[in-house]
Amino acid sequence: MQHLNLLFFVGQNKKGNWVVTDGKGLRGGLFISRDAAFRFAMRENGRRLERIVWVTGTLELDGSAVAEENGAGAPIAENTSASTVPVLSTS
Repeated sequence: MQHLNLLFFVGQNKKGNWVVTDGKGLRGGLFISRDAAFRFAMRENGRRLERIVWVTGTLELDGSAVAEENGAGAPIAENTSASTVPVLSTS
C-alpha cells in the first residue's frame, strides 16, 4: 500500500474543525475532534506515529485534492512556522 509511506498533516481549519490530509492531497477529511482526526491518520498510515505532522497554524483542505493524481490539488497550510512544518500551497 503506497499510502503507508505518506506524511499525514493534522491541524485545524479556520472554522476550528479538525483536518487530516496526506502530503499528496489524496486522503483526508474533516473531523469533529482531535482524537478522531488522530485515529484516522494513524489507521491510514499503518500506525506510524513518525509519519504524522501536527500543524500549529491553519490547515485547509483543497476542494480539488481528489484530482491530485492528475497533477492538481494539494493541502494548504497557512500561518505555520517553517521550523515546525513545511508550508504547503497549491502553486
